[in-house]
Amino acid sequence: MGEFGGGAWFVTPDGHAQTLSSENIEGVVEFGGSRYLLRGLGHLGPGDGAILRMEETADGVELRRMVELPAAPDNIAVVGEHLLQATRAGVAVVSTSFEVELHPYATRRPWPSELPSGYGEEVLALVEQEHEPLQRCLAPLRALTDRCPTRAIPAGVSLWLETSQAGTVTAIIPFEAREDEHHRPPTPEVAACIQRVAATWKLPPLDSGWTTFGLTLEPD
Repeated sequence: MGEFGGGAWFVTPDGHAQTLSSENIEGVVEFGGSRYLLRGLGHLGPGDGAILRMEETADGVELRRMVELPAAPDNIAVVGEHLLQATRAGVAVVSTSFEVELHPYATRRPWPSELPSGYGEEVLALVEQEHEPLQRCLAPLRALTDRCPTRAIPAGVSLWLETSQAGTVTAIIPFEAREDEHHRPPTPEVAACIQRVAATWKLPPLDSGWTTFGLTLEPD
């Protein structure tokens, strides 16, 4: 089990071991009256997975691959006659006939598998271009610096840029709606000011859906 390694073996009462799979096996689940192994690997974002049915044979047990999963199977539950998997894009619903339907989350924050080339550079270029207006937005944060006299943790604001498929910034969302780990308070008025600046930005278009882009801004 785990990110790498692991496998599955069938062991008879007399101690004979039969290798069923040398692929990464994350667990076992009972579904629709049968038992299945969950095979998957999630590593640095990308992931893959599958459901394998255990079938008895004259010699022991063999595995039959039933369906590919949209992500590594580390978030799975059986609910009634369906198997549900939580993924970054939505909930995958697997029926007993192993048809998979993906139900997107009711949010505009699914993350694309890969950002367009130069996306980050475009964001940074726009931030540099709008340096003075953004600094005016951040001015209220300078008073907070007194709480950190060493400036090891300068006052700042961490934000998501919520972006449409066409590349338009539609919202600026603070990372947290409470004080963060460094006891910096939420600053919705600063976020609103930054959103007014970013409303005219045009970022590279996305193939589908929406994305968010993390950004931390500090006075000066």
